[in-house]
Amino acid sequence: MITYDRYTQNREEIGRALAEERCMTLIPPYDHPHVIAGQGTAAKELIEETGPLDYLFVCLGGGLIGDCALAAAALSPDCKVVGVEPEAGNDAQQSLARGEIVHIEVPRTIADGAASTHVGEYNFPITSVTWTGSSP
Repeated sequence: MITYDRYTQNREEIGRALAEERCMTLIPPYDHPHVIAGQGTAAKELIEETGPLDYLFVCLGGGLIGDCALAAAALSPDCKVVGVEPEAGNDAQQSLARGEIVHIEVPRTIADGAASTHVGEYNFPITSVTWTGSSP
């Protein structure tokens, strides 16, 4: 296990350096086509279990919303997907409002999944197309 200080070190840079040093392939936890497909199964399984949905509320962390929006569009086309994220860590909201990926400081939170500093390169276009919210 490798520990780091999330407020002073960059986990993506650490991961890339370790992968290069050890001749490994780095698969990001949310910004990769295969991960996107896998995360979309959360909404797929929910819709298969419950039937069509009116609304689906999904966190706007790394990439879950784009993945779930794809699944919802295919399996429950009338479902409105609503993204939620804490005000202190609203990188996705800012990015969607600006139309480009915005990087923010690491939010101070105990919720690791809500401590994202930016949306992913693969996930942002998906989220942008499915987003119908309002800007801050």
